[in-house]
Amino acid sequence: MRDPFCDGKTITGMPLLEMIDWVAESDKFLRSEDSAGDSLFSQDNPIIGLPPIQRSSVWRPRQIVDLWNSLMRGLPIGLFYLVKQNQGERPVVTHAGKTKRTESSGYDLLDGQQRIRALLLGATDISEERRCLWVDLSKNEESQLPLLRITSKGQPFGYDTKTGIKLGLEERKRARENLEKDGKLLRKDGKRAADRDLFDFDEDVTQNGEVFRPRPPLPYGGGANYTFKLCDLLTAWRKRCPSSSAEGVDVLRTVAGNEPGRGALIRLHQVFERIRNAEVALLCVNPVNFLHGREDLLPLFDRIGAGGTPLSADERLYSIYKYRYPYIRDAVNKIYEQAGRVLSPTKIAATAIRIAYAQTGKDRNDMPDVAAFSMMMRDEQEREFKARLRLLVPPDAQGESTPGILLASFKTIKNLLSYNGEAGHFWIPDVLLASLSPELWQVLTFWAVTHLEAKNLVQTREEMVRFALFWHLCVFKNEKAALGAFAVIKESEGDSDFPGEALYRRFIGNGEHRCAHELIASEKFRRELCTAESSAWKSDIERFVDDHGNRKVLLSDWWWNGRKMLPWLQRDYIRHTFPDYVPLDDHEDDVPYDIDHLCPAKDWGDDWRNLRNRLVGLDQNLIDRVYRCKSVVGGGVGNLRLIEFSQNRKDQDDDVSDKMQCILGDDQLPQVAHAEEMAKFAFAPEHRGVWKKIACPGSDVADRKWDEPRLEAFQEAVELRAAWLYERFYQDLDYEQWTNGKQDS
Repeated sequence: MRDPFCDGKTITGMPLLEMIDWVAESDKFLRSEDSAGDSLFSQDNPIIGLPPIQRSSVWRPRQIVDLWNSLMRGLPIGLFYLVKQNQGERPVVTHAGKTKRTESSGYDLLDGQQRIRALLLGATDISEERRCLWVDLSKNEESQLPLLRITSKGQPFGYDTKTGIKLGLEERKRARENLEKDGKLLRKDGKRAADRDLFDFDEDVTQNGEVFRPRPPLPYGGGANYTFKLCDLLTAWRKRCPSSSAEGVDVLRTVAGNEPGRGALIRLHQVFERIRNAEVALLCVNPVNFLHGREDLLPLFDRIGAGGTPLSADERLYSIYKYRYPYIRDAVNKIYEQAGRVLSPTKIAATAIRIAYAQTGKDRNDMPDVAAFSMMMRDEQEREFKARLRLLVPPDAQGESTPGILLASFKTIKNLLSYNGEAGHFWIPDVLLASLSPELWQVLTFWAVTHLEAKNLVQTREEMVRFALFWHLCVFKNEKAALGAFAVIKESEGDSDFPGEALYRRFIGNGEHRCAHELIASEKFRRELCTAESSAWKSDIERFVDDHGNRKVLLSDWWWNGRKMLPWLQRDYIRHTFPDYVPLDDHEDDVPYDIDHLCPAKDWGDDWRNLRNRLVGLDQNLIDRVYRCKSVVGGGVGNLRLIEFSQNRKDQDDDVSDKMQCILGDDQLPQVAHAEEMAKFAFAPEHRGVWKKIACPGSDVADRKWDEPRLEAFQEAVELRAAWLYERFYQDLDYEQWTNGKQDS
């Protein structure tokens, strides 16, 4: 590849396909372990790389499709900024996300990475993207552009072609059924393969004892004889470089076969001609001409980014970090490999920055802002801060010999919080770990950094799990909580136990430190939540505002937001039902379960014209209350459970007794099957009687009438279960040791 700026110009045009080839060949060289490849690149034949300052791939599937649609239409795709790099060692990042060092002269791509990734995906099929771009040739009209489809590891059957969002559950289910006709299940390691396993080229998935092909599978909605990888079609077409439509059709048939119509192939040939003739604009910037030299690349990157996908403050901090210490990218990848994707890369970097900052000053408990961090990284007076950063994430953190304190701390916290056969109630399912706030992770990691040799791991585990779930439910100001927690941890540095109770006391205290709701004893919670039996449904205000106008915030939050605690309350169900679901793995995946209303929403929240006709024997006051309060009663956590997606779709509007057959059992000791069902869905055996009063077994929604007894039973059932779920949370985690003596019970 000849230097595009060899004539001294700073802006030039380059054929689009040449640009793609240049980037692809450079990346291939950078990923190669063979240093002999250096001879391929020189001053006249420069390399192009991604600087560490660049983000990882952030484009959504729809954006990739839109870019290629623009090319198909002949539209320009914007300017690419390149930074001149003279010969001398510099860090670059491969498209696989690995940081390498090269001595080859060339250019860094300062702006345009997301577009380049999308271009490589369609033209070269780079597997690191874990995505695949397809062309659907089922439309034979020459007037229509070929339809593009995209699939990914997390969504191997693709996305809706109009909206770009993931396919619905039924569509994904049908796509899987199409691959497993006649009961021929897809298996991996002796078990039924997960959908995400079907995408990779290098994993063994079998069907009837033979290796499953094709990998990745075709997108749902694309015909087997009409849908092909864009890169396969474009590569074949480029090799022959056809000069006429007839020749182009013949070339494309070597990949597409005889099924696609001639009109569709002519249209695709014309699209490829348009792409072959397309040019991109390149702008060369040379830091030598900047006021502060290379230091000005950071503000330039910031300002260029403001015109595209804006950078958040965390992303800007991460950019500065990567610019100064490129190896942080590899350290993040190592944390992902050994502890899971508990935080985004920017949040992991922010955690390192915050901890190092806290270790260099008594009052340094917050996160330095972008300007302050940038100055600190340049300031010779901040040697201790930079030394702390290097201890947390050593320069060779990607190696096995020096893992670094940050990685060790993340692993410690992950191991303390995750499932352990001897942990009893004190563990958190991975899906919930991924939902914990970044500030909480920073606090826990800071404690681990300063207490890596904690002695009593059982006590530490219990207190840490108790604290993490309290934060998840009750903290309403995350940053204020983190500030206070850092201060408390510094004060307790000589104590080997995690200071969960001390943090709780600080968080719920009056004054400037208050940032969380106070827990109350489960008995008191039940008394305040469960009202006298009444068929008059209560509004939010009647339920959660006292006579003095004060809101009962804990009760209200549990009623409306307690659903976020369901993964913990149903933790065994999640672990046993979805053993292959790995929410902390590196993939875009769907949660395999849904939040389901026990008494279905259509029963109590139907269109008012329909629901009104099912209200029988009620006076106008009760009718008005149903109208005003139906979402309050039916939408509370006491009427919710987690359930596997396909089962939820199957149940749909089934009666509560058809969903939960245990409800129809008598009040004696429940049968084994019923006991297991109640345990899975966090349902109290003693509540079967009141839920049975709501039940209309085997009925359609239209036949379920609401009279006074049923109204009363439903409100009572939802209140009782909401209080019982809180009781499980409060008692199983033994919060009484925190609240004992502070409240009336």
